[in-house]
Amino acid sequence: MALLPPGGRGIPPLYVLMIVAPASQIGTTLYLASLPAIASDLHVSLGVIQLTITVYTMAFAASQLVLGAVADRYGRRRVLLAGLALYTLCSVLCAVAPSIQWLMPARIAQAIGACAGLVVVRAVIRDSRTGANAVKAMALLSMALSAGPAFAPLLGSQVELLLGWRANFALIAAISLVSLVLSYLTVGETFRADPLARGPFRGYLLVLRSGRFMAFAISSGLIAGAFYMFLTGSPAVYLRVLHMPVALFGFIPMFWGIASMIGSWVATRLGNRFDGEAIGLAGMLVSAASFLAMVGFTLAGVGNLATLTIPLFIAGLGTGISLPNAANQAMFSIPAGIAGAGSAMIGFMQMAWATLGSLAMASVTHESPLPMAAGMAGAASLAVACYVFGMKRRTIVT
Repeated sequence: MALLPPGGRGIPPLYVLMIVAPASQIGTTLYLASLPAIASDLHVSLGVIQLTITVYTMAFAASQLVLGAVADRYGRRRVLLAGLALYTLCSVLCAVAPSIQWLMPARIAQAIGACAGLVVVRAVIRDSRTGANAVKAMALLSMALSAGPAFAPLLGSQVELLLGWRANFALIAAISLVSLVLSYLTVGETFRADPLARGPFRGYLLVLRSGRFMAFAISSGLIAGAFYMFLTGSPAVYLRVLHMPVALFGFIPMFWGIASMIGSWVATRLGNRFDGEAIGLAGMLVSAASFLAMVGFTLAGVGNLATLTIPLFIAGLGTGISLPNAANQAMFSIPAGIAGAGSAMIGFMQMAWATLGSLAMASVTHESPLPMAAGMAGAASLAVACYVFGMKRRTIVT
């Protein structure tokens, strides 16, 4: 069997999907270490350069809804190739940006192209895989998506030290170009039109009317919100409250990322033996219990590096198990013909709750680990409730 099927015919290999989807994420985190250098080079404040992250995530979230509808109207392959081409081009424009007036719109357009990868990959999995194969594919995708945020900042910091900030955007362009070529060679058209989805945004009406889909989508979003609460609150907690050296703090987010990867791998092993719903609920419960334990340790006055980081690692395991199963249950609650809308809604829910979680943590004073721990525990507990509600809605449209 050929490694690369010619001309994008047939169902793409899973390894291609695992490359394409995470490639869209590195545009957010790869260049974090370069922010001060960009600010200095373009003669603006660090706060202004930080807005390049904000506009990227906002454009990424909003454009998912548009591209999801477009993918359900014109097909997966066209949207994917057009999006990755735009992502590659705008990454090059970011690399050569002479001013902030150039960089900011390039970042917005870059995000629009990047989100096509994640939206289309979930839809392709829904189109082409069923049962345990779909669970395994979603789990492996979740593993790949966990690796991006965990390792991209470390890679970007080394590139910044060796070659400067423009090289980071050039690296993003190179990775997106590889994704584009692989997609062109391997990703065939898996879309099957659904007669119920008349009009470009009709699919969203069907998605919103599915209580089962929305319950699972919201539960996955709440877990993503808990992670962004950690990302926002952890610098103050670990650096200021626990007095951790800055040089060591960069490894803390890796614990969550690595744990999520392990959890996703565990989900692939369990998918053939146990019901996907039960596996996902177990993962949700593990995450919620870990965050509640974190709250308990803090209230007991024993909040320290161990009592925060160990529960964090365990929660990451639960997240890696639950997220792919929540996404899989949601995607198989709707017709395959509106999988683009479903994929986009899941991504939008995750980004929306991530934004709310981040804003919540940014609005409080972190004199102890309690606000961060309580916020994550609350989000995870609500995720469990939504997941259970979804399990009780048994109607599945195939």
